[in-house]
Amino acid sequence: MSKWIQIIAVIGLLVASSASFAGFRCVTGSLVHKGDTQSEVENTCGAPMDVSYKGAVKHRGRWVSVELWTYNPGKGRLYKILEFHDGVLKDVDNGGRVR
Repeated sequence: MSKWIQIIAVIGLLVASSASFAGFRCVTGSLVHKGDTQSEVENTCGAPMDVSYKGAVKHRGRWVSVELWTYNPGKGRLYKILEFHDGVLKDVDNGGRVR
C-alpha cells in the first residue's frame, strides 16, 4: 500500500509544479494567468521594472510580436519574466535571484 501512496505523492508534485507555470503572483498577492492581456497584467501588478521588445516570431503559421516584461518580486526571490505574444501573456519564466 505504501507504494501507491508514493506514486500518488509523485503525481501530486508533478501536477503542482506544472500549475506554477500557469500564472504569476504579483508582489501585491494578486494572480495573473496565461491569456491575460498586457493591460490586465499592468492593472493587476503595476508597471514592470523592464520591458524588452524581442521582435516578431513565426508562431503556428503567423507572425506575432514578442515582448518580455521583467518583475522584481523582492529580495532573495527569482525575477519573473513574462512573455507576451501580440499583447497576450503566453509564458512566465524565472530569471536570476534578486539581491
